[in-house]
Amino acid sequence: MKSEVRASHLSPTWAATVLTSLVFVIALAIASTASGSYRYEAEWGTGGSADGQFSFPYGIATDSSNYVYVADFGNHRIQKFDSLGNFVDKWGSFGPHVDEFTGAYDVAIDRAGNAFVADTDDSEIHKFDSDGAFVSRWGTTGSANGQLDHPRGIATDSRGDVYVADEGNHRIQKFDSDGNFLTTWGSFGSGNNQIGQPEDVATDAADNVYVVDTLNHRIQKFDSSGNFLTKWGSNGRGPGQFTFPYGVATSASGNVYVADSGNSRIEEFNSSGDFITKWGASGTSAGEFRVPRGIAVDRSDNVYVVDEANDRVQKFSPMSKIGKVTVTGPARVKQGKQASWKVRVENTGDGTATGDGTATGVKLKVKGRGMGASLPIGDIPEEKSMSVMVRIKPRRIGRIKTTFKVTSANAGTKAIQKTIKVTSRQ
Repeated sequence: MKSEVRASHLSPTWAATVLTSLVFVIALAIASTASGSYRYEAEWGTGGSADGQFSFPYGIATDSSNYVYVADFGNHRIQKFDSLGNFVDKWGSFGPHVDEFTGAYDVAIDRAGNAFVADTDDSEIHKFDSDGAFVSRWGTTGSANGQLDHPRGIATDSRGDVYVADEGNHRIQKFDSDGNFLTTWGSFGSGNNQIGQPEDVATDAADNVYVVDTLNHRIQKFDSSGNFLTKWGSNGRGPGQFTFPYGVATSASGNVYVADSGNSRIEEFNSSGDFITKWGASGTSAGEFRVPRGIAVDRSDNVYVVDEANDRVQKFSPMSKIGKVTVTGPARVKQGKQASWKVRVENTGDGTATGDGTATGVKLKVKGRGMGASLPIGDIPEEKSMSVMVRIKPRRIGRIKTTFKVTSANAGTKAIQKTIKVTSRQ
């Protein structure tokens, strides 16, 4: 099956004709599953104080190696696991001293592997190195800049700056990695940039900041300086609605995941707040929750949920995922001469039933100097691939960096960059 698509909105410096060739022809029956685009993968934890057990687990984070860190609030400690739930390490005990907690509520890991813990009952932030050794702490109880009143969620950005959900003061505070105060925003209320009990905070790859505005049953999005960007959500049980949400996390592709605690489910959105999918129900079985609280996403887009009242962590894996993207074509072309590039996209998802691992709404965006085009590809069933032929006629001489970016509504994003050397026609 072949179709030809002409992108009429290209820059005059480039001309592109896209020939789309499907590698397969297949009829699908999309299966309805309890977990939408995600499949229950594993769980670990029971009530108790032994290694791997929990007492009121709250916050959770992952690092660059996909290790998982859990704020074990009732046991006053942080526990570290591998991505399969095997216990690796722990640190912390009850007390007011260094490397002790009176209420370890949440944990965040920066790019260097440092761990930051919100000790809510002491109104402090504790910093540890990647081995769990104490580095520093900051914060006192109060409402002045740099003071805290029961800090809850905590997150870091690409520069290593630290964002704290200062719940009792209904605001977000931003610090550098050494605890020096940088800025703050928010006040109690329901308007834009007002917050009612911020329970969690997360950042994305562009350092945008997402805040769980719990009492207002919504998510607010800000830039890294605290300027309001957008918001979504209202009280209810429908798609995109919340009942006392507690946790938020982002994926590498920019999607946003919310622990909708009052509705015992997880909801997924794009970075603009458009609803994508949801999963979960109240209960104790696999894929069910009793107060889902903390949430984290690793580099493989696996989602980890702290199931607080069940004293466990549940792991979910994507049933559809943009895997390998291969771009082939000439490295040198003549000015004004057409060159063909083949882009092959694989869906490495593995659903539980026929069709539920389909990557939907797959698009290719090709961008070079002075050129932009968004090209629809379609849906790619699990463990299948699709190829797109892009014919580009460069009008400028030089080394042209061209990005081939593949996106999907439910299967993530992947980009490949190639450099075309364009020489004179002569």
